Amino acid sequence: MTRFFQAFSAALLLMVSLFGFVNENQAQLEVETGLTLEEYVNDILLGSGIQATNITYQGGTNQLGYLTGGDDVFSISSGLVLSCDVAENLECPTDFLACDGCLGAGFSDPDLLDIANSVPGMIGESFSVNSVNDGCVLEFDFVAAGDTVSFNYVFGSDEYETWINTQYNDVFAFFLSGPGITGPYDSPAGFPDGAVNIAGVPLTDPILPITISSVNSGTNSEYYVDNQGGTDVCINGYTVPFKAEYPVECGETYHIKLAIADGSDTALESIVVLEEGSFESNAVVQINLSIDVGGPEANTIYEDCGQATLTFERPIETILEIQEMVYIDYGNSVATNGVDYGQPQPDGSLLPLPDSVVFEPFVSIVSFDLVAEIDGIDEGPELVEMQIENVAACNGGGLTTYFTFYVAEDPPPFVVSDFSTTICQGDEIEVGPVVSGGYGNYTFDWACPEGDDEALLLLSPDDDWSCIVTVADTCELALNPIDVEVAIEVLEFPPLEIDITTPGPVVLECNGTATISSTALGGDGVYAYQWSDQNGDNLWGSWFDPSQLDLSTWVGADEVFITLTDGCGFEVMDSIEVEYNIPPIEITVEESVDVLCNDPFTVTATADGTGPFFYTWFNGNNWLDFDATLNWQTSADASLVLEVSDNCGQTESANVEIIVEAPDVEVSLPQDLIGPCTEVFDLTANVTSGSGGYQYTWFQNGINMNESDASIDVQLGESATFSVNVNDGCGQSGTASALVTIDNPPLVVELGPDIYASCVDFTNIPVEIVSGAGDYAYDWFVSGDPYDQGSDITLQSYGTVPVSVAVTDGCGGADDDSLVYHIPDIPLSVDLTPSTTICAGDGISLEVEAMGGEEGFVYFWPTLNAYGPVQYITPLQSTVYPVVATDICGEEIDTSTNIEVQYLFSDFVASMSESDENQYTFRATPSPEEPFPGAYSYDWDFGDGNSSDEAITTHVFDGLSDYTVTLDVTSWVGCTNQAYTVVRGPVLLYVPTAFTPNNDGINDAFEVVGSQIMNYELWIMNRWGETVFHSTDLDDVWIGDVQGGTHYAENGIYNWIIRLKGYNTDAEEYTGTLQLMR
Repeated sequence: MTRFFQAFSAALLLMVSLFGFVNENQAQLEVETGLTLEEYVNDILLGSGIQATNITYQGGTNQLGYLTGGDDVFSISSGLVLSCDVAENLECPTDFLACDGCLGAGFSDPDLLDIANSVPGMIGESFSVNSVNDGCVLEFDFVAAGDTVSFNYVFGSDEYETWINTQYNDVFAFFLSGPGITGPYDSPAGFPDGAVNIAGVPLTDPILPITISSVNSGTNSEYYVDNQGGTDVCINGYTVPFKAEYPVECGETYHIKLAIADGSDTALESIVVLEEGSFESNAVVQINLSIDVGGPEANTIYEDCGQATLTFERPIETILEIQEMVYIDYGNSVATNGVDYGQPQPDGSLLPLPDSVVFEPFVSIVSFDLVAEIDGIDEGPELVEMQIENVAACNGGGLTTYFTFYVAEDPPPFVVSDFSTTICQGDEIEVGPVVSGGYGNYTFDWACPEGDDEALLLLSPDDDWSCIVTVADTCELALNPIDVEVAIEVLEFPPLEIDITTPGPVVLECNGTATISSTALGGDGVYAYQWSDQNGDNLWGSWFDPSQLDLSTWVGADEVFITLTDGCGFEVMDSIEVEYNIPPIEITVEESVDVLCNDPFTVTATADGTGPFFYTWFNGNNWLDFDATLNWQTSADASLVLEVSDNCGQTESANVEIIVEAPDVEVSLPQDLIGPCTEVFDLTANVTSGSGGYQYTWFQNGINMNESDASIDVQLGESATFSVNVNDGCGQSGTASALVTIDNPPLVVELGPDIYASCVDFTNIPVEIVSGAGDYAYDWFVSGDPYDQGSDITLQSYGTVPVSVAVTDGCGGADDDSLVYHIPDIPLSVDLTPSTTICAGDGISLEVEAMGGEEGFVYFWPTLNAYGPVQYITPLQSTVYPVVATDICGEEIDTSTNIEVQYLFSDFVASMSESDENQYTFRATPSPEEPFPGAYSYDWDFGDGNSSDEAITTHVFDGLSDYTVTLDVTSWVGCTNQAYTVVRGPVLLYVPTAFTPNNDGINDAFEVVGSQIMNYELWIMNRWGETVFHSTDLDDVWIGDVQGGTHYAENGIYNWIIRLKGYNTDAEEYTGTLQLMR
């Protein structure tokens, strides 16, 4: 056991020494993870000029990756990886990585599951996928920059080829949705018409999804690359590059969902790799930046290091014969055009890159030289973003695309290291210095005859070998290169030998075992043992000592071989024979059996020897049965193998030939088929003899119809002969034919006599087909205008109209007929309330009645916007009221009435006599004035029981009170209006001379009494002129207090002053005295 592990360690160390060489100039597949979604999509997948938005992702972060270095070892050199596991495992790491964040069985996608389960039926299989797991789903929106979206991709899987046509059918799809696309799969809310899958096997219709079951070594093998055991890329099999392509509308926004998942389990990785930059446009300018000095980043130019070329290529879809132009905006750049970078000039200055590019007729490519200027500022890489306006894209609608690159100061440090390794004598190895960093585009100068300027040398030296190589990069170390040594040590070992030490032959009893031992000599001491039988099948040696093999009767080996390989790859072999001390198995079974095609049959075998026996029937590699009696059926001759084994591990086989006999196929079709071109004829193949499993091929006049059902329906324009070829599942066939004769009768139609109806009638008018071929089309006309396209019409008309119909049948026949649809015409008359005059504020009923016509009248008053025979109105001004009466046939008559509105306003002027303040003259002033003498009548009421009917009148009042005077004016129409005023008498005033405020109830207060007073004010003063009482209200009284307080005035004489104004007098002032006595 100790020796085995020491040998294993030595072998591992030598393998690392031989194959651990790394040189960045050597192609090696790598997968980088951990990038942002924008980097994966916009920087890797999308080509020049296209930008993705609304990027979303579902799955583990390390299921996405950036594959590079696939040039010689994979179908695509670089691209975006979507994996059901860790994308980096494609690199064949020593320890495979576990998936961080894989969704496992927690993932679900009904569309992916439907696609996985669509495959079996399309390839003639019956397996079913029960779930999709470990999904990796990347989605984004993009603006179509042309009439087609396309990109290249490769599918691969570790399910190859063990799990073909099983439930473990891993699946992927590219779901596209957007304008002009209607599909069966789910799509985002902004793209409501569904999605289509654009990933499939070329030239398949319907599209066949790509899975391990639809593309492999047996199905669509021209697209398959077997990689089982491969070490350059760790995936068991993968496809050649496919192109996903679909028509789109230029300038419109689309959504794509890239999805892959495991089928039914979460084991064994499947991948899809989308080629870098292949998601591209055919409608916009393509831009490429090439740098003559190379560099670690293809889109970065370094200050004062080499020259770049910026190439603009005319869009594919433009017309080469006309001028094409694009405009460029650098506004979003960090680096300054013409300062940090630009076109080099002879005087050392920089000319800015242009803001437009013109493609002259027949010119496809326009290029500009470009350099970066040293600015002495350490500012890191500076972005240059070119916003390109493609004015001719999308049929002149225009489209904006983008191109970016960077201007930088210094690349990573330039490092060159020695390299040494060890090989076995006779081995071949590729060696070179280990180089990284710098500006790239390295140069190599070998100081030995084996090398020139190559980065790597392929050598197979007989003795130890070494050489000095001088390495420089383009800019930094062009004048100061680095010398390093590359060395190879060649190992020499004694000849390799292997000897089976167990005496032979080995004899085994029933269920017996034997140990076979071997001894290894020579070589490098790192041994690998491989045991096998006479058929080359592997026999597994001891885990603890692989130089030994424990052999049992169950292996069934007649001879055992051992192959010894050392660490240098040298091989030697030895063998030993095996004999069995066991009664042999003897099988008795028919050598050949005659059977009917697809008819069940049985074959029974017996065995002699040491039982019990175990039976297995094979047809090729397919198991048929596990009993002594085979129950089977077949459609073709077969060579079956019966294997019989016993409990001692022996196995014997026998061959049985199955010979199939099949009856002839007899088939017939219906005859004497005659009808018009519109008739659908049912042609059913009646098979009366054969072996079942029939396949049908139909022909019309000898041309294949691509129909495969037992029955077809046909509709013809002319007579034709149909034939059917029927093949059964046993290689027999039969044919039958039938003539279908087309006989089209002439088309004759009739409408019948003219029709008399009322305008309110809805009359059904059918057309009678007297003769015709069927499948009729109708065009009805009323008054010459198109009316309907049914087999009959329902007509209602307000006047007499002509009606016609034109009929065609499905066989080209045509006919027409016509009639007149009569409606009676009765004159209309109308009565309406006559014109009149009403007083303002009064109302009047307008009444209308129509006669004649078809009655059922509708009355409309346009001025009132109202319907009905009676309208009550209260107009504010004189108005003409029209009315329209319409009968049920739509006949109209109109008339109108004029309603005059009279407004009357009563008013008068009152004048007081200068000689007598109680005498007034009243003059009536109505509005409007009397239009003629006697038009108005007058009625005066003077409020004191007196009245007058004169327009101008004089009246004397008694002056004792106020009186309300009213005037009622009435017009000749009867309209009345009233006006009034108040006539007031002269001022009356009483002031007492004394009072006794002693609370005896008699003359306790000083109270002034007056009438006809409009304004009033009273002051009472003591003998010193001090005011003791003041009031502006006649209702106030003085009770002998001082200013309303608790102190009372003394007995004595007091002065008072009264100022007042009457309604009809000027203001006056009165004075006097009063005596206060208690």
